[in-house]
Amino acid sequence: MQVRPEELLDNILGRLNRKTIHELRQIGRVCGVFRPADGKKERIIDDLAKIARGELQPAPRTNRGAPPKSDEYDRQLVADFERCRACFIAAENGGDGAYTLTLSDAVEDVDGFGILYKSGKNYFLASSGGGFSREDVFVDESFVTRFNLKEGDKIVGAARKKEGKTAGLSAISSVNGGAPEECLKRPDFDKLPPEYASVKLNLSGMGAAGKLIDLCAPLALGQRGIIAGEKRTGATTLCLAIAREISEKYRDISLVLLLTGARPEEVSLFSEIGAQLFYSTFDKSDEEKTALSSLALEYAKRRTEAGNNTVLICDGLTRLNRAFVNLARVGGDSSTGAKKFMSCAKACGGCSLTVIATVLKGAGGADGDFYDEISEACNWQVSLSEELRLKRQFPAIDIVNSYSASAEKVNSEAEAAKLSSLLKADPAKAVELANIDGVYSDFLDKIK
Repeated sequence: MQVRPEELLDNILGRLNRKTIHELRQIGRVCGVFRPADGKKERIIDDLAKIARGELQPAPRTNRGAPPKSDEYDRQLVADFERCRACFIAAENGGDGAYTLTLSDAVEDVDGFGILYKSGKNYFLASSGGGFSREDVFVDESFVTRFNLKEGDKIVGAARKKEGKTAGLSAISSVNGGAPEECLKRPDFDKLPPEYASVKLNLSGMGAAGKLIDLCAPLALGQRGIIAGEKRTGATTLCLAIAREISEKYRDISLVLLLTGARPEEVSLFSEIGAQLFYSTFDKSDEEKTALSSLALEYAKRRTEAGNNTVLICDGLTRLNRAFVNLARVGGDSSTGAKKFMSCAKACGGCSLTVIATVLKGAGGADGDFYDEISEACNWQVSLSEELRLKRQFPAIDIVNSYSASAEKVNSEAEAAKLSSLLKADPAKAVELANIDGVYSDFLDKIK
């Protein structure tokens, strides 16, 4: 394939932009940049471009600073630079200046987008919420430093890929939907002062379950809560219903979904909502499950730092805890990862991070201990009843053991009185009343 000198130079400049300042200075010494140790990245690259075009003569090599004979530079890139310069010289002397690229030299422009994560010492962009792959775009650390990027940032840009090599990010057009420079002045999530959750999310539009939740366990922005139940009591179904209601009713809320150890058909159902979805199916390794959960949490933090109200819904917190347990060293705190996941929920005035997760209860053993620990730390809980499930009464919400620490702040005195009356009735009666057609106010009117 033949390319013109300017095309070849564009290729080289893109690769130079992905280099660290140390690597650039080494290349500058070899290619004739004057005093590269004193230059910033932009000046070195600009001088290299001028040398390649013949606009600037290469400076003589010296042994001052790190000597040019050092092996710490990209020899292939330097060789391509010399060939590029030769093409420009040939064109100046009357030739066509064209250069024939072999397959090994060919670089393809590709899209550079995804969510930033760190693997070892390197950064990449995960293009799919379903895991990490060899196709993920490499991000040079210089981008991270320049724009104060963090794990969980959603990046859109351009990348270049050499055949047989990992694609590398060459330019950034936006971070989390805004200009990259905006990241330099954003707050640190961990330093945002927490406040009591006091803004209610009305969920009654999702049917009987929503009516019961709004009355018995009203959900407020910034709460950390669990949907707790034994197997097959409908925790995943309720999780899905809440996600759909928030997605349809609250367009201004950033909704993040995390499925841990899920069935493929569940992934399909949650993907229909249109929110940012992270998922690991039951056949994935513990390492991938925990890594994806961390990425989902970091993504949610970045949305909150940008001033958004964010809701993170996790289906399978008990399975996630098992993965942390399996990876924990002997004697370590095996539930640290899952606890950290829940502890990040908080209201921060103009923004908030709400975390809702499904937890298995009644299992005994390590799972039972985890439920006891996590339920004590939460300020919102919807409990599901095995007794109601056996009677085929859904939603199987146990109104007696469901609660919200924000109930007094977000519900009216009239609602508090209705709840008091409802708690005196049989739980099955509450579900029966909620299932009668009508809006939330009709449901309250039926409570005597």
